[in-house]
Amino acid sequence: MLSGMLTPVDDGLATLRFQALQRAPSHQITVVEIDVPSLRAAGHWPWGRDRFATAIGNLQAAGAKVVAFDVDFSATSTSARDAALADAIAARPGSVILPTFVQPVRGTDGGSSLVETSPLRGLSTEALLASVNIPVDADGRVRRYTYGFGAEDTYRPSMGASLAQTPLQRRDSFLIDYGARVREIDHLSFDDVYSNRFDPKLVRGRSILIGATALELGDEFATPQAGTVNGVYIHALAFENLTSGRALMAPPAWMTFALACLLILLLRADRELSLGALTRRHIAAGVGLLTLPVFYRTWPRSAPRWRRSWPPSSFAFYGRRAPSSPGGPGRLSPSAKRAFASGPARTRNRTTKSQSSADRDRDADAAGDGGALAVVAIGIDRYPTMRAPSATAFPT
Repeated sequence: MLSGMLTPVDDGLATLRFQALQRAPSHQITVVEIDVPSLRAAGHWPWGRDRFATAIGNLQAAGAKVVAFDVDFSATSTSARDAALADAIAARPGSVILPTFVQPVRGTDGGSSLVETSPLRGLSTEALLASVNIPVDADGRVRRYTYGFGAEDTYRPSMGASLAQTPLQRRDSFLIDYGARVREIDHLSFDDVYSNRFDPKLVRGRSILIGATALELGDEFATPQAGTVNGVYIHALAFENLTSGRALMAPPAWMTFALACLLILLLRADRELSLGALTRRHIAAGVGLLTLPVFYRTWPRSAPRWRRSWPPSSFAFYGRRAPSSPGGPGRLSPSAKRAFASGPARTRNRTTKSQSSADRDRDADAAGDGGALAVVAIGIDRYPTMRAPSATAFPT
């Protein structure tokens, strides 16, 4: 309860820190926006898969390093258009990333289960899979991002981690550094990419992430510092954090408590203090609040064990590995199911919606320390043991 009361204060201090440490993006990633002009140029939504196939070809011809999608491809289109997209992906195996996500589905018996939704198998044979689930705290804001999900011999990275080529087997989460100026991340309109009228310099040697920014597609998230941000830019921001070494970690609770006690002692009333001395104390306390997180973040990895092991792995969502056979159920661990069922916070997925997949856009309840746990389901489709069917059920 106390942490919830202090959340606005923490957000305010974090905003000051991020404003003081603003930096330009790395220009290693370019977002291709499915924006209003793109929707108007096409004249309808959802688009045919051949439109995305053309975009992939144009981007790869311009020298794109990898092309990733925050667009749902789990529903069947026409066979010809599905084949066109599959051929575009197969032209450079492993250089296209398609999205997958987990969501709860209520059964006819009144119970519920978690369902992993993946692209059509015909599309994902030569593609990588990455989760686009984004953890949302209890107040509806995005503060953290997950590295990935894994259990036993299977590991699945998140979209940002996959693009950043983060070392595998990380299952925890990190605090998003909003000091990176998200509005300055390079971007192109999808219609310009489709029509092949874009500057190749914004593509050559870069990771490309395609996702929705048009308001009617409903892919928006509230953040404590950057206002409302489209989901595709949350993934891009996570990429920026990971590639620049700015994946932030929260200090342990005891450090926060100790700092609060120190501030109380430092700022306590003292009749012997002059106004100037008291002012200097307040300034010192303010500077400390702004710089302590920077000091903590740059503390060497050779620091004490508690420093190296933070945040705890309880921030991640665990489960048993889903079998590779189509339709095989993969069961979540009992602790994961209890956390999912009882948590007040939510993990939300906002992939770009098609008419056939709009009903799958639901909030997934998840428990978390001071917010939400990420419920992610990601696979690397090139490896048979990690392939997932279009709808894998996880019974609760």
